[in-house]
Amino acid sequence: MAWSLFHNYQGAALNAREQTATTKPQRVFNQFGGSIGGPILRNKMFVFGAFEGYRENGKQLQQANVPTPRLRNAMIAAVPAYRLYVDAVFPLPNQPYDPQGVIGRFIGTAPSRLIDNHEIVRWDTIVSGNSTLTVGASRDRPNQYQYELTTSPLRREGNKTGRTSAMSWDMQPGRRKRASVTTTRARFESIVWYR
Repeated sequence: MAWSLFHNYQGAALNAREQTATTKPQRVFNQFGGSIGGPILRNKMFVFGAFEGYRENGKQLQQANVPTPRLRNAMIAAVPAYRLYVDAVFPLPNQPYDPQGVIGRFIGTAPSRLIDNHEIVRWDTIVSGNSTLTVGASRDRPNQYQYELTTSPLRREGNKTGRTSAMSWDMQPGRRKRASVTTTRARFESIVWYR
């Protein structure tokens, strides 16, 4: 039986500041996992499994063109019901801008979180002579929660990316024919993709 473990840590203190940011965003990244495998029956049946996980928490640089106070006031004066939406979606510009202009620049940080788990299992057996059967399964479960500037506040959290599950089997029957081996192969694979 053979096995391995690993862990990768990255913290904000180890990272450089992005060019357009005035401070280093907080960030903690952990990547970890391991694998195990070996024979179940000597020279006949083998199994292998692996797991890898990611955890990332921190802040991400956000920048966008946003309405200046002049445009915000004009929008609210035209339709007073816009106040809640404008206040919830658009921050005030924090970079130098023309007070008579309508667009300013906002640069800042916003919370971000990533959780990802990936598992894989494989089983191999020698059925007879040179015929083999392989069965494998994998599963991927990424979740990303990210604040998106100038997006509807209802969509700012819980942005889940694609999830997959796969199952496959592979049969390789072989039979000797004089000095060569004739092989026929059957393969089945099923992948499920979630949004």
